[in-house]
Amino acid sequence: MKELKIEVPQGYEIDKENSTFECIKFKRECDIKTWDDYMFIEKANWGIMKKTADRIFNLECALNQMFNKKHTNRIIAEYKISILINYYGGSITYDEWVDKAIQKFTIKRVNNLVNFDITTREYNLLAFRTHQQRNDFYDNNKQLVEDYLMIR
Repeated sequence: MKELKIEVPQGYEIDKENSTFECIKFKRECDIKTWDDYMFIEKANWGIMKKTADRIFNLECALNQMFNKKHTNRIIAEYKISILINYYGGSITYDEWVDKAIQKFTIKRVNNLVNFDITTREYNLLAFRTHQQRNDFYDNNKQLVEDYLMIR
């Protein structure tokens, strides 16, 4: 009988629910909720963390020359949200956006306030499949959301 040992990358575990004998999938051991959580986990892989930190630093330097601090914070927040949203059910797909029967739970700005809404077709980066995902994202990332929405 042949045996194959799988070396699980640091910070990951085998996703037993989604793996088959032909395809082993991994998932993160730790539940990532905030940007700090993400960066902490990526410290296990120094190269990825350094690249991410360098990208943000370089982006921030370039943006500060073109925009005011509020606009720079918005662009940095958009970058971080696009990564973190993967830990809250993932981005809404094109097929989901065009299906008007599917509700999307959103966070948006109304006047100068954060507003929770439900939409079936109005695109929004801060869109989630469930109200729980949306609420959890906001509760864990209020400042990031406010930076993205340019509130205050």
